[in-house]
Amino acid sequence: MSGAFNPFSDKNEDPSKAGDVARSKQATRIKDDLKNAVVNYNVAASSKPSWNAVQTRFLFPQDPMSQRRKKEEGRTVHVTLIEELTSHYDEREDLLTSFVEGSIHLQFAGGCPFTLNIIDRNHHIKKLSDSKFCIKAGKNDQDYALRVFLRNSMNKEKIASYVTSSHVRPVPLLLKTKVSVEGALYQIGIKIRSNPSNLRPLSNMVVIMAIPPDVIVETVKLKKNDGILDGIKRVVSWNVPSLHPGVMSELQAQFQFLSPDEEPRAVPRFPILVKCDGIKDQFSDVQLTLSGQSDLSIPMEMCLNKSTRTLHRKI
Repeated sequence: MSGAFNPFSDKNEDPSKAGDVARSKQATRIKDDLKNAVVNYNVAASSKPSWNAVQTRFLFPQDPMSQRRKKEEGRTVHVTLIEELTSHYDEREDLLTSFVEGSIHLQFAGGCPFTLNIIDRNHHIKKLSDSKFCIKAGKNDQDYALRVFLRNSMNKEKIASYVTSSHVRPVPLLLKTKVSVEGALYQIGIKIRSNPSNLRPLSNMVVIMAIPPDVIVETVKLKKNDGILDGIKRVVSWNVPSLHPGVMSELQAQFQFLSPDEEPRAVPRFPILVKCDGIKDQFSDVQLTLSGQSDLSIPMEMCLNKSTRTLHRKI
């Protein structure tokens, strides 16, 4: 019979359901094709590593201003000027001796020679010594010219050093001590004042006092600004973080004699050493300038950092 039902025949399926099945199969084939395309792309990209760099340069070209900044950084000479003052004051002789040593350090990645000009209009430099990285290009009554050769140096190199005459600025601090005897005890007072003529505050100050041999170390008493006692080295040290121009700091200590029943023959000396730093400051009037080649498209610039260090001894 032509109209009989055949369970194995595709003609008995609902047309609407057959269309849904076809669309589902088509969507599955599209997903598989996309997965294969992604896999093939990753394989191709891994086999050609330079493609990403080329695409990056094409899509994101370098900023011309950033290229210019790199060139300007390559033309910047970083200069560090350090001056160290060493002074010695004998209170009994009322004699002060001092001298200043300066050093110049450079860091330059440009790789081309240039001239460092040292201007000394007040004749503070007594002796100048250059290093292997430069040669003296000339000197007149006031100035020095050093021809510097640094080949892409990323480290700071010492270019020159000098010793100044006695016409430099006075000691940046004033130090007074007073020792008194009360029975079997020594009372010592220390006053440190930053010179009012200083342009900037003194920083990282350390005060070190030596203890005489006829004093019992274990009997020390610190009254102001807690200090640190080193019984082995027989010294007392204080730290003063900062001292502005004209400001004074007071320190006090108390000790006992070795023989408390006997009066001392003479008041002993308490030698004192003061160390401190100065930022963006210098003792001399030495000035530094640069001059390079005239055919440079970007002129050379100097970034100057100045600092001082003071070592003041009093006996």
